[in-house]
Amino acid sequence: MNRYIPEVTFGVLLFCAAGCSPPIMLPPVQEPLDSMAWQNCANDARARSGRSVIDDMTMDSEQLICEGVVLSNDPARVDEAVEMLTEAAMRDKNDYRGYWLSARILTRVGRYEEALTHFARAKKRAPQMEVPTVKLAQLVVDKNGDQDALLFLQKAESRGMCTFSCIGMLADLYQRTGQSDEAKKLFENMRKERPDDPEAYIGLARISNQQEQFEEEADYLKKAIGTKGFDALDEERQATIHHSRAFAHYNAGEYDKARKSITKALGMKSKAQWLLLAGWIELKLKDPAMGLIQFEKAIEADDKLAAAYAGAGDASKTLGNFSDADRHYRKATLLDPLNGFYKLKLAALLIEQKDYDNAKIQLKDALKQGEEKLPQDLLGEIRDALKNR
Repeated sequence: MNRYIPEVTFGVLLFCAAGCSPPIMLPPVQEPLDSMAWQNCANDARARSGRSVIDDMTMDSEQLICEGVVLSNDPARVDEAVEMLTEAAMRDKNDYRGYWLSARILTRVGRYEEALTHFARAKKRAPQMEVPTVKLAQLVVDKNGDQDALLFLQKAESRGMCTFSCIGMLADLYQRTGQSDEAKKLFENMRKERPDDPEAYIGLARISNQQEQFEEEADYLKKAIGTKGFDALDEERQATIHHSRAFAHYNAGEYDKARKSITKALGMKSKAQWLLLAGWIELKLKDPAMGLIQFEKAIEADDKLAAAYAGAGDASKTLGNFSDADRHYRKATLLDPLNGFYKLKLAALLIEQKDYDNAKIQLKDALKQGEEKLPQDLLGEIRDALKNR
C-alpha cells in the first residue's frame, strides 16, 4: 500500500499546478492608501483572473479590497470604492479589513461619522484593533470646531466607542463649550476609575483655572504630579505641568511655592515664557537681581518677547539702574507699540527722573490704546504726579 502514496500525492500536486494559485498577499491595513503596494496588489489580481477592467461580480473579497483601495484615490469614485470594500467585508464575514480600509477612506474625505461606523464594524471582527475615536474627534475640531466635535463624541460614547482617553477629550470639550459641570463629572469618574492616572487631575485643574480658583488648581496639579502615571509622561509634558502649577501658585499669591514649581519646570525645559514667569516670581519675592537674571535669560531665548524687556525694566528700576530701565521699557514699547501698559511704566520712570515733558508724551500715547485697558492705580499715580506740571 505504501507504494501508492507518492502517486496520490503527485496527482494532487499536478491538480494544483494546473488550477491553484497562492492567495493574493494584501498590504497591511495601515499601508498608505496611495501606496504602489495597493496598485501592485490590484495588478496581480487582474493578471491572475485575466481581466483588464474592474468587474466586482467575478472578484473574490481580497481582489475587491485591492481594487477598492486603488479606486478610492480618484475623488470622484470614493463612493464606489467604499461600496466595493463593504462588499468585500460582506463576502468574508471573518475579515475586518474591508471595513477598516473603508473607514480610513471615509476619514480621508472628511466623512467622520461614517468612518466611525465602519471602524466599529471592523472592531467587532477584530477586537484587538483600536478605533481612532480621539483622532477622528480632533479632525472634527479642526474642521468644524468644538461644538460639532462634542456632538460627535457624545454619539461615539453612546455607541460604546469612547475609551478612557476619549472620555478625557469629551470632558475637555464640555469645558471648552462652557459646560464645566458636565466636564467635572466626567473627570471625577475618570479619577475614580484610574486614580493613578494624572489626566483627570489635570482636567480638574483646568476647570479650576477657568473659574479662577487658583489654590484649588495648584492642589489638583500637585495630585497629578503625585500619581504613578505622571512618571510615565514624557519630560516635556511633566515640565509643562510643573509650569502650570507654578502659574497657579503665582496667581494665588503663593510665591515661594511658585518658585519651587518653576525651578522644577526649568530644570527639565527652558522656555522663554517660563523664564518670564520666573522673573515675575522673583520680583514678587523682592529679589530684583535674580528677577533681572531670569528676564535676561528670557530675552536670550526670545529677543522679540516684549514682556521680558518690560520685566527687565521693572527689575532695573527697582535696583536703581534707571538708564537700563529706560532702555528696556523703550524696547518693550517698540516691540509691542499697542501695549499702553509699557508706556505707562516708561512714563512713571521718566517722572522719577523729573522728565515731566516726555512723561506726558508717554501718557498721551498710552491713553490712545484705551484708558479702560490700563491699570487704574498706576494711571492715577501718574496723573497725580503730572498735575500742574
